[in-house]
Amino acid sequence: MTTKILLMGKTGQGKSTLGNFLLDRKEFKAMPGLAAVTGVAAKADGELRGLSSSVRIIDTPGLADAFNAKEDLMGDDEGIGELAKGIQLATEDDGGKPGVDILLYVIRAGDRFSRDQALILKYFEDQGHFWDHAIVVFSKAREIGDDEKAQRSYLEKQKLALRCPEALKKLLDRSSGKNILIEACDTSSPYRDQKLEEIVQLMKTIMKRNDGRRYTTELMMKVIENPNLDTKEAVKEEVKKAGGSCFPGDATVFSKDGTKLMKDLKIGDKVLCNNTDFSEVIAFLHYQPTEIAVYLTLDTEQGSSITISANHLVFTAISPESSSMKVQPLLAGEIKEGDSLIVCDEQNQPATSQVTKIHTV
Repeated sequence: MTTKILLMGKTGQGKSTLGNFLLDRKEFKAMPGLAAVTGVAAKADGELRGLSSSVRIIDTPGLADAFNAKEDLMGDDEGIGELAKGIQLATEDDGGKPGVDILLYVIRAGDRFSRDQALILKYFEDQGHFWDHAIVVFSKAREIGDDEKAQRSYLEKQKLALRCPEALKKLLDRSSGKNILIEACDTSSPYRDQKLEEIVQLMKTIMKRNDGRRYTTELMMKVIENPNLDTKEAVKEEVKKAGGSCFPGDATVFSKDGTKLMKDLKIGDKVLCNNTDFSEVIAFLHYQPTEIAVYLTLDTEQGSSITISANHLVFTAISPESSSMKVQPLLAGEIKEGDSLIVCDEQNQPATSQVTKIHTV
């Protein structure tokens, strides 16, 4: 049976270069620079010294970036198609159980751990058993030093840094004993054999512990169970669903006591629910003020905006210029530029305003 390895991470972190490093040949297109190079999903088969089975390495474009730039992907059929192709490559039947054996999560050492990296990490964690299969690779760590003591010291300092994001602290804690720093992912590196041996040993330990169990996501299982599934549409739906909260914690509401941040609301507070009436907060369906999630911001020509999850309802105006105007609730993810939203004017009265821009935050 083939050992299937999925390369994960944000564009520019060194996924493709790591794939070439492992195979000891240039199979995936990679070059230094800020622009995304891996524009197509790709797989490569080969051998890893120390593993008894052959390996299949899957490099997928935009697996992380899709969740941070969904407004680009929604209109980019080529990008969605390659992302869908990557999912299909990860689910191809190789005679074994569905899914992949190893997840190599690649982070460029020294780079800021961004919000979209935290989001994609949370997405895969929520699918279950992520850390049973994951190895974190800190790439391009030339400045840190090649000895293990210096590398461990670097990771500890990162975790103790005053401004270290909570998501990065969690990653460092959960990947303890399963993270590797690689100075240079090139086949001429003097440390290649040492680092390759470390990675292979971790892979063997993980696969022995999992006893043949592979990592899958709901989307992977849908593709496996339904060969006729439109994978492109399934990917679009998955991207739309990313992030489960309704509003960010710093969204504001009008209360009896004045403007408040959403995260500061308490049960018993009274908030403005239409242009004149206040209603008491009696419960929170979701209260996760530090939750990392993707939100849509809808900007209107009036100058107002709302930041909200894609699956939350907003009220739109159908035929706003006519006497037969109707109010229709739509999911925020279904709103398009040019649609009219119901807003409040300067006198706090209902009005309509066209959406001029939609972007993710």
